[in-house]
Amino acid sequence: MPAELEVRVGEAIRIVNDDSEDHVVGVFFVAAGETLTQRFKSEGVLEGDCSVHPSGAFTLRVVA
Repeated sequence: MPAELEVRVGEAIRIVNDDSEDHVVGVFFVAAGETLTQRFKSEGVLEGDCSVHPSGAFTLRVVA
């Protein structure tokens, strides 16, 4: 799991939580055993805590 990720408008990310615990990845909450898929329609920066990465933080940049 990277601390930072860059994607382009129109692309999607998928976060698979194969763990037995719920996790927060930036602005996203992924329950245990669940998969989250998110497609991005506009540019921006999403930042938040991360219960997976050792730094405790995650930044997602959406660029044109």
